[in-house]
Amino acid sequence: MLCLAGLQGGFAFWDMIPFMKGILTTAILCAFKKVYWEGSHMAHFENKLIKKFQQLLLILLLFIYIYGCAPALEEKQFQPPETVLSDNPCLYSESVGARSQGYLYKQDNTQWYYYINGDNNNESLPANWRNWWYVYLNGVPVDREISFTVYNGGWPLYYMPVYSYDEVNWYRLDESEVSELEGYTWHILKKFEKPAVWLARFYPYSTNDLNKYLTKIKSNVNVRLSAIGKTRQNHPICMITITDFTNPDVNKKRVWIHARTHPGETPPSFLLEGLIDYLLANTTDSKTALSKLIFTIVPMQNVDGVMAGNYRSNTDGDNLEVMWYYDPYNPSQIDAGSPLEVVALHETIQRLISSGPQFTIALNLHSANTSANRHAFFITHFGPTTRGYSDMESSLWRKQVKFMNNVAYYYGAQFIEPPARDGGRDFLNREYPEKWWWASQKDSVMAITMETTYGRAGNRHNWITPQDLYELGIATAKAIVDYNNSLK
Repeated sequence: MLCLAGLQGGFAFWDMIPFMKGILTTAILCAFKKVYWEGSHMAHFENKLIKKFQQLLLILLLFIYIYGCAPALEEKQFQPPETVLSDNPCLYSESVGARSQGYLYKQDNTQWYYYINGDNNNESLPANWRNWWYVYLNGVPVDREISFTVYNGGWPLYYMPVYSYDEVNWYRLDESEVSELEGYTWHILKKFEKPAVWLARFYPYSTNDLNKYLTKIKSNVNVRLSAIGKTRQNHPICMITITDFTNPDVNKKRVWIHARTHPGETPPSFLLEGLIDYLLANTTDSKTALSKLIFTIVPMQNVDGVMAGNYRSNTDGDNLEVMWYYDPYNPSQIDAGSPLEVVALHETIQRLISSGPQFTIALNLHSANTSANRHAFFITHFGPTTRGYSDMESSLWRKQVKFMNNVAYYYGAQFIEPPARDGGRDFLNREYPEKWWWASQKDSVMAITMETTYGRAGNRHNWITPQDLYELGIATAKAIVDYNNSLK
């Protein structure tokens, strides 16, 4: 019995990849030409042409059937590793990776094609949201090169994908193995060493990875894990609180950090591991820092989006970054139309503001699609009074520049973009978290977005690795400590 779902999937693939239509059309024309020149009689010509069309139709139907049904069969061959369950409500009980939304087609063992789809398989979302892909190839030959082509990307900027044989150890492809084609298309030509291969746009960091890290740190005396809310898919939103709990909070300052608002932006997760490990290292410096500071960290705001394999949105298609809706006359009141993931963060911040101690920093971690050689950077706001900004606006800008310079000092000034002379007021035009912080706390909280990057970034190791991001996290932790030490 012909697989109905297979036919539907096959025809969808036929509609999505125009070059397949071109191949069939060319084949028909070639068949016509061959029969025309070989045929000596019109009857023979008609019979041969009919037979050629029948053969081509059979091949097409077979292709549609295989494409539609084979992926489902292939998927059953892969069983992801089990995740250890925990009674702690902050840990994720599901074994879910970060596979992307899209369609994988294997023409044969040496020819693979992947079509990136929109978040939640919604093609109506903006094209530049199609930037995350993470796929599993099974049955890869180890005695020859394979061709893997990625179609329908949303960004034209050059990057270097990664691969793994176990989803634990990841390696960069060599530049000689990757080429960028027209139409936001990338082509990989490589001989792999094992028949099971994972390929991804960048180093993945899934809920499984977060589970492992939370399990590693949860018994530390300076760590408390809590679930501050639930997502639309009923997954916990975790918050990590790090401080010296034996020291009273009354004289401490509080730091807010959140990451993975955009689920496909994985670099901040590696940065956070470096930052947290530095704070928990039990050194003289880390002990002193935790005696004075409380770090409240939400490592993965958009859990649903990560589990769904999305790049930009949650499973409702919401871009959480610009949905901090609030009453402009009373910022403590969040709008009822805000997504649950935003409400959870906002209500937690409001509760901590009320209970104290005071927040001094609010760090919003992201990753930007940039040219391969651009460094990590910060998005500043406002500017100096000499450029027409008020004293309070200029105060926020100066604090941001001070913090940026601290990060550059510890990580290397050559690896951090210098601050802009004028950050402007554009952030006030959309509902960013920094807009809410400004409306609520003005310059008393240095709220800023930090953007890591995916490429070389002038990096000493050429293409950025998780270790580079880990070291950036250490530098960020030191910069936070220095910034707070400088406050009166």
